[in-house]
Amino acid sequence: ARALLKSQFSRYHRFNENQFEVALNRARAINVNLFGEVVRSGGISLPATNTTVNALASAGGLTSIGSVRNITLVRNGRKTPVDLYRFLSDPATNSDVYLEHNDLIQVPVAGKVVRIQGAVNRPMRYELVEGEGLLKLIAYAGGLRENAITQTLQIERFENDRRTMLDVPLGALKSKGGDFALRHGDQVTIYSIRTDAEEYVYVRGAVRVEAS
Repeated sequence: ARALLKSQFSRYHRFNENQFEVALNRARAINVNLFGEVVRSGGISLPATNTTVNALASAGGLTSIGSVRNITLVRNGRKTPVDLYRFLSDPATNSDVYLEHNDLIQVPVAGKVVRIQGAVNRPMRYELVEGEGLLKLIAYAGGLRENAITQTLQIERFENDRRTMLDVPLGALKSKGGDFALRHGDQVTIYSIRTDAEEYVYVRGAVRVEAS
């Protein structure tokens, strides 16, 4: 818009590059429709400078079962995926799309949701998409704490009408560049080191400070 206006004005006026500026004082209002797992579904009116994330916030956010990875923006029959994890990890990406009049935002039920607890920095539930496994889950959780047991972790899984416990050699996976596939409903536990200090010495006698 700036280039177009500058071209038109330059036909009738002479000015230097730093003497021409364009500013938007007021944005037009657009109508956006939200469906699926949002708190307040239906149509909302927003200024045209808003994005998909702004629209979701204006609708009260997602429900407790709403997907944050597989949101779809529909515009004139064309579908654009929106991944909020990608946007939060790097807001500079184009994963947050500016809206246009009569856009439709569809929020489905979350797909593969896995819980991680224990010695990680952000223990909570995370939604994973195709191709993401155990190592990506740990990365989303902010990594391991300094007192985490890194050799083996445990996964609680429900399959064949039974509850099973799986021991996963995390240290071996990392050393070999491998990963471990997770399923919906898995619960990952990272245990922490709780033993007393080992291999320490006592200092007693003719020293300034006796210690161990």
